[in-house]
Amino acid sequence: MDSKCYNPETGHILPTFPMHIAQQIMTRADFIRALDRFNLFSITSDAQVRASSVPMQRAFREIVAEPGFRKHLQDTIDRIAAIESLGRTREVVAKDLLLGAKYEITKSKTGIEVTLKERGKEGEDHK
Repeated sequence: MDSKCYNPETGHILPTFPMHIAQQIMTRADFIRALDRFNLFSITSDAQVRASSVPMQRAFREIVAEPGFRKHLQDTIDRIAAIESLGRTREVVAKDLLLGAKYEITKSKTGIEVTLKERGKEGEDHK
């Protein structure tokens, strides 16, 4: 650890983040409390988040210093974002529009309904 992280009178001084900043860094607020329960992080009484111990802080620093860590982290972030977006996204296939069909979008009690109205051979609409 750096000499600035150790005070001879009070001992080791671990870096901290305010809880809201830690949640932004983690992107998922529930991760902070889960990692606190696993004793990886500690949440102080004044809502500061820090490593739970000096050895844990050293382990964090070693992991971050490994070659390729930033690329691996970005790849992981991108993959998580892709997986989470699958649950939020509904796909509308537009290939039917090329064949002359139309989508009719209506609001109902259960939500939004999308209905495909196909165009028949003589020009009439079918459902």
